[in-house]
Amino acid sequence: MRIHQITDLHVPDDDSDESFAHVRENIKRQLQFIESEQPDLLVISGDLTMKDRSEVSCRWVESNLPHVPVVVIPGNHDDPAIISNKRDRVCLRTQHMDCYPRGPTNLPHLRQVL
Repeated sequence: MRIHQITDLHVPDDDSDESFAHVRENIKRQLQFIESEQPDLLVISGDLTMKDRSEVSCRWVESNLPHVPVVVIPGNHDDPAIISNKRDRVCLRTQHMDCYPRGPTNLPHLRQVL
């Protein structure tokens, strides 16, 4: 099983602050690379957002996710409720028991790993 893991994205709400303008582009390139590699699983461990509990940043991350199974583990800057609204698209672990797969579901061993 090939797993890609990324953490502490700290995505800003927009690119208006010049000191963080590069962040979204860098993350987009990394997600495109992961898409090209087609790993068996992508694990994104928090923090997804720069501004605490930002739905805008979470939506941006979701819109750029590669088409592979994804596990999102929220960090202290993230609101699990915002991320869990995406259950049909993202695999979310908030209490180390929930799993809602995105992408191919032909990974029977995934639940054992998680």
